[in-house]
Amino acid sequence: MRVKHEVLCRASYVLALIWILASIAFTPLEARRRPIAQFDPATTAVLAAAQSGDWYALNKLLPPCSPLLKSTADTGMTLLQWALENDKETAFRLLLKAGADPEQPGLFGYTVIHDAARHRDSKWLRILLDNAASPDVRNAETGTLPLYEALIADRDAQFAMLIAAKANLKLTDSVGNTPLHIAGLLNKPWHAHYLLLAGAPPMARNAQKQTFQRYLFMTRDALLNQASREGRQKIIKYIRSNKIPIEIDVSL
Repeated sequence: MRVKHEVLCRASYVLALIWILASIAFTPLEARRRPIAQFDPATTAVLAAAQSGDWYALNKLLPPCSPLLKSTADTGMTLLQWALENDKETAFRLLLKAGADPEQPGLFGYTVIHDAARHRDSKWLRILLDNAASPDVRNAETGTLPLYEALIADRDAQFAMLIAAKANLKLTDSVGNTPLHIAGLLNKPWHAHYLLLAGAPPMARNAQKQTFQRYLFMTRDALLNQASREGRQKIIKYIRSNKIPIEIDVSL
């Protein structure tokens, strides 16, 4: 029965990991291989004015509450996503100043906050957070959070920035995974420890009725590298010192 149980648990782990990977949209680098986003002429004029850095010209095109700020390309890309994708920092800042909403769902249901969380340059997320962007906005299709993107893309700077911005560590995606579950699924014990210290709920259960332990402790200890092994020991020490039930045989 134990063997059968382990097989079923591993199958659940694989399915969960497949779901995570399948839910990842194209990264900014990969997106460049997609067809170029096309905006209508009025929106194209707005983007040109924003790129020029001319605040007066931009204001002429964008009266207060202009619907043009919510324009999207034929691909679904928002104005802010376009500016980030094309490395147009001046346009990015001016569009934010003009009132473009960073929480507007765009390409693949993601917001520009998600894009910034997984971008190779952390400056974009810093700009957004400095402009009061929410660290807790969800993907409109999958419910995934910016923290998930930072974890999946190995963006440690953005990961720390989102936690420092008081990201809600209790929030879940459409299948009940918290950021702690994602750290477990990706075998990131040091990130999981960081999340626990920041207040992530250790006993939160996803749609499979599992806590993060099921995923983090799935790999046998002998198969871990030194860093992962030390990170796992940190987690075990934290769990024991906080009298949290250990649900998995950690001698695996």
